[in-house]
Amino acid sequence: MSRRIRIVVVGWMMLATVLGGGLRLVQAADLSGAAVKEAIERGKKFLVLQQAANGSWSNGKENETVGVTSLVLLALVNSGMTPQDVPVKRGLQYLRALKANEPNEHPETYQVALVIMALSAAKDGKTDAVRISQLAQRLESGQITQRNSGAWGYGLGGGGDLVGGDSSNTQFAILGLREAVEAGAVVSRETWQRNRDYWVRGQNHDGGWAYTSDSGGQGSYGSMTVAGVSSLAICEQMLRTDAGVSPDGTPPCCQDPEINKELEKGLKWLADHFSAGNNVGSPHSNVLYYIYGAERAGRLSGQRFFGEHDWYREGAAYLVSMQNAVAGRWDGAGHGETSPVIATSYALLFLSKGLAPVLVNKLKFGPRDKVRPLEVVGDDWNRHRRDVRNLTEHISGLPKWPKLLTSQEVDIARAVKSDGVNSLLQAPVLFITGKERPQFAPEELKLLKEYLQEGGFIFAAPTCQSAEFEAGLREVLTQILPPGEGLPHTFSPTGVD
Repeated sequence: MSRRIRIVVVGWMMLATVLGGGLRLVQAADLSGAAVKEAIERGKKFLVLQQAANGSWSNGKENETVGVTSLVLLALVNSGMTPQDVPVKRGLQYLRALKANEPNEHPETYQVALVIMALSAAKDGKTDAVRISQLAQRLESGQITQRNSGAWGYGLGGGGDLVGGDSSNTQFAILGLREAVEAGAVVSRETWQRNRDYWVRGQNHDGGWAYTSDSGGQGSYGSMTVAGVSSLAICEQMLRTDAGVSPDGTPPCCQDPEINKELEKGLKWLADHFSAGNNVGSPHSNVLYYIYGAERAGRLSGQRFFGEHDWYREGAAYLVSMQNAVAGRWDGAGHGETSPVIATSYALLFLSKGLAPVLVNKLKFGPRDKVRPLEVVGDDWNRHRRDVRNLTEHISGLPKWPKLLTSQEVDIARAVKSDGVNSLLQAPVLFITGKERPQFAPEELKLLKEYLQEGGFIFAAPTCQSAEFEAGLREVLTQILPPGEGLPHTFSPTGVD
């Protein structure tokens, strides 16, 4: 089928598109999408078979049934099941039948946070909004405000008097509060600020985190570092203000970006140490808990890669290879993961999130570091860090759109060296932004052209009114699609071609 290429410049905005394109699913390294989906289906069937008559799931510990049920429901819903499916419906009925003060048993923080996440994933606001808000208030009240301020411990009684707290409980509390806010609950700014301070205070010199902020020199390790990265990314989002926004709602597009140094240091630790099958540096194993946290860190920070590591592809290959293909379950090691119900839920949460449709890729490009040529110098390409993620999160909550859309950052130099055009084709839209004149190497221009020819859509806009950016885009377009290939190029302020 012949393709017609059309380029339009609208004011400070350029659109380049090829007719025909659509949402594509992320593929796992050395695995077909079908193989990953089959692993997910086997895992779902295993979990459904473990459901008790009252709709709950258990890890063999009676006082943890609420949390385990919530974790399983979260995994099943993220894996494509809906509240109309009988197992999910029965599980939600079990949670909704809990008393107002439940769950109230150890480990309380984990369980309360997981109930919030499960009810939020069901997206039945009319039924669960009040309950989610009540549970969020319990989490807030349980935040520690004295020693280890900003953290959470296992219990939620009297946060101001507690002196415990650890990064694992804290991670789950923050994940739960984030989902509560998405469901309409109100969480105070002070809660987020205290938590951010906790992670900043507890960060090790190498950029990673240990189990507690006062660990007495305990080294950084994987599961706690992904917890720190995801929590800082959440706090960054929740602590945004309208400072500098004009009365007509126009954002301060031309200001220099504020760099989250602690978050960048945490991502650098992951770039240097990430391993899909090894919770690096941990005194325990808990690989599946860690890999679930890695998914949260990657998605919430918008990272397609941790350094040289394609974290989803490496993680998917590891999980598919270790699944018990006959039973459909995963078996882990370390606290909690010896229960195949918990282990399987963590694995499904990782695999299913990675297979969510990617709506927009944000292109990472620019001058390269001389020592580390795959590292971009500066952040002109990313002056507004959450632009694409904010858009994707908004669209994902709209009627008639998939409930789980994602976005990611794709480094064009890495794409050239790895999967080529397939790295870009994981999303139907490629967003290019900046203030300076964009420049690309010949092989990168070739990749952009292939993306258009394969049905991709390039959407570009400057971070502020920038003649340099617009002039550079015109040059790039002429190099990608010289006259004679597609329609002739004509540009005008009115956007007519």
